[in-house]
Amino acid sequence: MELVTDQLNCGGRYRVLHRLDDFSRGMMSQLVAVSITDKQVAR
Repeated sequence: MELVTDQLNCGGRYRVLHRLDDFSRGMMSQLVAVSITDKQVAR
């Protein structure tokens, strides 16, 4: 898993959680949100 945080020009922040396959390094899923909770990560 990889968590990336970035900021928009207007000052708003967002986070992107990437779930990667260790073998192929392909992206299995992606979650984009202003706030990512621990329950969302556990899914």
